[in-house]
Amino acid sequence: MSLFALLFALLFALLFALLACVHSPRDPGPRSHLYTTEMTIAASPDEVWAVLVDFDAYEEWNPMVPGASGSPIVGERLRVKVILDGEERDFTHVVTLVDEPNRFCWRDAGPQTTVAFGQRCRTLTAVPEGTHYEVELLIVGAMKGTVDRRYGAMMQSKIEDEATALKTHVEAD
Repeated sequence: MSLFALLFALLFALLFALLACVHSPRDPGPRSHLYTTEMTIAASPDEVWAVLVDFDAYEEWNPMVPGASGSPIVGERLRVKVILDGEERDFTHVVTLVDEPNRFCWRDAGPQTTVAFGQRCRTLTAVPEGTHYEVELLIVGAMKGTVDRRYGAMMQSKIEDEATALKTHVEAD
């Protein structure tokens, strides 16, 4: 094998590994902070899933994300409006996992990810009462401590509010 072919193969392998990381959810670790909440929703996972991936309808029920657009396809860029400190801010997220109707994840895609990477995963599990719903907001990076001090209590409260709003919305239909 020529040196050129070997270098090309190594470059291709590295690129493939990087792309796999971009579109794979990260697991919590010792250098991350995880905000989480869970509850039971009296509806099937398919019914809850339909609401979670209908981004255009988020403004009807979601107090933390009052606007979103895009498609639930791995690699798809989502435009998301988020309420932080009482202000509406625009963010871009990338879908990293779609396992219908079980799990859906997206991650931050803006310049802030160089210092504080955020990822949100929602997991749906069928239970006799309907759906066990869990949401995890993972923060990783050099500024995770600052993010936690400045926004941590608010983010925890918001994901709890969002889960309650989802439950109320789905169960009302």
